[in-house]
Amino acid sequence: MPLTNLTKGLTVDSEGGSVTTNLAQGLCKAWALLDGTGTIALQDSFNMGSVTDSGTGDYIFTVSNQFGSANYSVTANGRQSESPAWTAMTSSVGVLDADDVRITSRDTSNSQTDQKQLHTQFMGDLA
Repeated sequence: MPLTNLTKGLTVDSEGGSVTTNLAQGLCKAWALLDGTGTIALQDSFNMGSVTDSGTGDYIFTVSNQFGSANYSVTANGRQSESPAWTAMTSSVGVLDADDVRITSRDTSNSQTDQKQLHTQFMGDLA
């Protein structure tokens, strides 16, 4: 697999060899697994500076190394424990600026609620 342009990212051939991709553009730049119940706690993360509990089902994530602008992509999903099964939750995402994202979560009756597990990934260009 040939590597080129190391100063601006790694370009690699596709599996079939007919196209290339830039690995720096395709990598996840920040992610987190949050226990959003009680006293919130990051279970694991990458490039995540802090998380603020802003109320029931309302979290603000701050990355350690900010993005070049507020034009980056964030996905989030989660689940809430309902013994004995897990129930999927819905999340809405609002990018606030180059280093802050607000994520709110709702249960199946559309009530804002804390999530036992909140998963989020941030993709884009770092500053």
